[in-house]
Amino acid sequence: MRPSANAKPRASSVDSFIDGATLYAAGQQLPQLTLVRCKPQKPMVRAGFTLTAEIRRQLIAQAQQQQLSRSKLIRTLIHHFGGLSPAQQRRLIQQHPIR
Repeated sequence: MRPSANAKPRASSVDSFIDGATLYAAGQQLPQLTLVRCKPQKPMVRAGFTLTAEIRRQLIAQAQQQQLSRSKLIRTLIHHFGGLSPAQQRRLIQQHPIR
């Protein structure tokens, strides 16, 4: 059933909007959604780096488990690492001597 044109739209995030579109495509009823304006983000840039086959498999598995893109998972981990103190960063690197 399509919502009436007079219904007041609810604000939502991009993720909620996509979830609603998925429900709509599956033929399920969904609330009316609109995008909320956010302050512009800086454009993303491509970065190249080398991973071992095992680390790549772990990255893919963790991204699938968390239902995130691999790049978002990497950005999240880098953000978290940057929030650690220098001593905590050194300790983490020493605890996990990954090539």
